[in-house]
Amino acid sequence: MVAEIIAIGDELLIGQVVNTNASWLGEQLSRAGVPVRFMTAVGDSGEDIRAVLKLAIARADFVIATGGLGPTHDDITKKVVTEFFEAGPLVQDEKVLAHIRNIFTRRNIPMSPVNEEQALVPRHAKVLWNANGTAPGLLFEKNGKYCAVMPGVPFEMKAITTAALLPFLQKHADGQIIRHHTIRTFGIAESNLAEKLAPISELERYCKLAFLPSYFGVNLRISVMGRASAEVEQQVTAAEKIILAKAGKYVYGYNDDSMEEVVGRKLKEMKATLALAESCTGGLLAHRLTNVS
Repeated sequence: MVAEIIAIGDELLIGQVVNTNASWLGEQLSRAGVPVRFMTAVGDSGEDIRAVLKLAIARADFVIATGGLGPTHDDITKKVVTEFFEAGPLVQDEKVLAHIRNIFTRRNIPMSPVNEEQALVPRHAKVLWNANGTAPGLLFEKNGKYCAVMPGVPFEMKAITTAALLPFLQKHADGQIIRHHTIRTFGIAESNLAEKLAPISELERYCKLAFLPSYFGVNLRISVMGRASAEVEQQVTAAEKIILAKAGKYVYGYNDDSMEEVVGRKLKEMKATLALAESCTGGLLAHRLTNVS
């Protein structure tokens, strides 16, 4: 099973909102053993949404779309996706309607008639319960392909994904495991590091390798897919051994390690203290170290 993520909303295309939903979903799907092959952002246009949905369904087994489920005129995702999957008509879900009314009652806010329309759901789609908001998620299926539609509000989307989507995906992932392991380096440029690790084909026998340069150094991401946990870990270990043998002196940490965390751990192990006299760094070293002390 492979997946595609579609983020819907003009605000994404004009840079008004950063698409954090897609990055979070990509991480969660990878942990569930479902590789994400594509990510697409599209505006609030029915024609454009249909076009990207048609392409996504053709090349992925599972599509997740976020955004466009609100109560206003520009929220057209439910209508467009329902028509695409021929999942209509829209019918009132009494449980969802009661939930929406309860939210407005708790907040002591008058409820608009347009909010009642959020309780209209496609007859041939599964409702994904949204305990935190007024727009339920929806799960469509046609010819063995699935599409989940969820609100663009991050905390609502995350709750629906955790409670409903991830268990569903894990069942359909057929035991596939995806393992990412990051090796953090410092003091060497990306091109020089690549030369030291050559030939890359030796590493690619065990993993997919990515170079991720940043201001703080170059990260090496090892990615392995498989169905047996022990075999996946063996491949990760084999790749790591090759990297350490060729460029180990530049490695300072792994995965979420930061330089200051590693230095802090070393100081504690050595039972040592550190004195700093800073000028051009303007207290940055002390700041970073005390952040993790």
